[in-house]
Amino acid sequence: MLKIEGINKRFGSNEACKGINLEVRKGECFYLLGPSGCGKSTLLSMIAGHLSPDSGDIILEGHSLLNMPPNKRPIHTIFQSYALFPHLTVFENVAFSLRIKGVVDLEERVLKKLDLVSLLEFKDRYPEELSGGQQQRVAIARAIIDEPSLLLLDEPFGALDTKLRKEMQLELKALQRSLGMTFICVTHDQEEALSLADRLAVMNSGSIEQLGTPENVYDSPATRFVASFIGESNILDGKVEGDKILLSNSISVPITKKFQSGEIRGVVIRPEWFELNDGVSVFSLTGEVISRLFQGASILYLIKTELGKIKVLVPVDDDLSPRQIGDSVVVRCTSGSFEVV
Repeated sequence: MLKIEGINKRFGSNEACKGINLEVRKGECFYLLGPSGCGKSTLLSMIAGHLSPDSGDIILEGHSLLNMPPNKRPIHTIFQSYALFPHLTVFENVAFSLRIKGVVDLEERVLKKLDLVSLLEFKDRYPEELSGGQQQRVAIARAIIDEPSLLLLDEPFGALDTKLRKEMQLELKALQRSLGMTFICVTHDQEEALSLADRLAVMNSGSIEQLGTPENVYDSPATRFVASFIGESNILDGKVEGDKILLSNSISVPITKKFQSGEIRGVVIRPEWFELNDGVSVFSLTGEVISRLFQGASILYLIKTELGKIKVLVPVDDDLSPRQIGDSVVVRCTSGSFEVV
């Protein structure tokens, strides 16, 4: 549905976007994920038409958008601030664009969208009389009232507290599915992107480092940056020797990718791929618990070993005798394959 072809954007000496190539499919919830300053919001602004690229093209449904002003593009943007009109009721906020266009069946369409976002009973209230989540739903209803081809969301949950953010994430995903509309969302929140995205692009320093499904990006990070940015990870450096990497004189792990012998590479091992008990494993280590974080359904341990500090995530139900700081433990790796970065 949307094609980004060779997009470049520079602000002085800063290359905000470097040769971005990307395709977004119709009906997809697509995420641009990365740290502050990586170029994701700049890219979103170019899609919306608020910025012009230095080179490249943006093609929506077969037509270039480069010479089309923002108000003519079949695209709406929801900003973190929601940008609601404080002097207008919920109904009038949602109806605003339709009134400008002189739409005849305005009331029926507005009430239908308010019902869709569960705000029908709040139609006569003003934004200041609503919660943060309700204000966001007003912004969504206003954005979809004239059924754009594409909805852009810039840090859509950034202004909400943790509990409300979780609730609104579920609501937004259900709404996107029911509408069948294409969403492109920008966030630095990896948990949000992994939970809601059909596919995502991980950006860093103006470039896309990896593109794929949340499962693919999490389980098979393509670069050291992706491995460290997405979720918790252990990156154990070792020397390549044929079809394995030596992590120490006594510990090696098999690899399938081909690297030059003697190269120093990092083996990515997620904390949940370790266990704290004896048994069959790819390799095991002895260590000492130096930190312990209770996380509700799991406990995150930090273990000091000969390979350095290792994070181990253990489900509470499996941790029948929780370890304490200072305890000696056996760290066992259960993964059968490893990503190397």
